[in-house]
Amino acid sequence: MTDFVGFHAWDPRIAADEFPAVADALASREGLELLRAKHGGAEREYGAEGARVAFFHDAEKTPPQIWAYIDRDSFRRLGQPVVARVFKGMSEATRPVLARSFSPQFHGVIESREASAGLQFIDWFQYFPPAMVARIGLEALERVPIAQREMLPDGACVLWLPGSPLDGLEGRTAAAEALGVTLRPLIGRNPESGEPFVMPWH
Repeated sequence: MTDFVGFHAWDPRIAADEFPAVADALASREGLELLRAKHGGAEREYGAEGARVAFFHDAEKTPPQIWAYIDRDSFRRLGQPVVARVFKGMSEATRPVLARSFSPQFHGVIESREASAGLQFIDWFQYFPPAMVARIGLEALERVPIAQREMLPDGACVLWLPGSPLDGLEGRTAAAEALGVTLRPLIGRNPESGEPFVMPWH
């Protein structure tokens, strides 16, 4: 179980002053109204009928990054298809080097080495730009057990794994294996003894 679903885009191909218009247009398509904007418009929160979606364009990082957060209740109110479209839409509009969803434990947050050395993780939502599609290969992408795969007009690829990111995912391990990704051990702790143990990825 998780309290929110996050989105992380690494090195988007838009300038900081373009971000507000991109985010506003994306939110408007899904019936979300702008509730507040801070930090010169770089942080923007949208809502509709009790649901909230927060975006942040961090232009001070090198390279720049885009983050989004949707809490558990908002995810359920919006519905998984809407969240899927929002993540895809932000990726398609900003064309980052890599983008994907992540958990409150920050499993899935993109690491700098992934831009050049290859994937380190795979999550419910994954955006691969054309250069990474070419590096991975279409045959490998077609072997990934997914709920949905979409090739974008510019040659980028978007994948969604089966299941809900709120409740654990089916097929993450199988998807990682198909892409040649070795998932780091997931370490938990025994609530009684405090001893660490290795937990299975879904």
